[in-house]
Amino acid sequence: MRELECSKNTSPLIHIKLELKKEDREKLIKLMRKQSSAIRTAYNMLKELEKEKTRNPHAQIYHILRHHLKRD
Repeated sequence: MRELECSKNTSPLIHIKLELKKEDREKLIKLMRKQSSAIRTAYNMLKELEKEKTRNPHAQIYHILRHHLKRD
């Protein structure tokens, strides 16, 4: 099922309904939680690194997160 909604002030929104097997749904939820956690962690790290006036904080965050995600 696909729906397209438009209003004059926003870009079109597409709604897609996915039907997944239970195990695929669980994998997707786990992945979404990891992504959410990584975004939250990166944001908090960026705030801290900017307070410290760290040089190139985005690159440091990228390498730290990449290292942590490889372990999982």
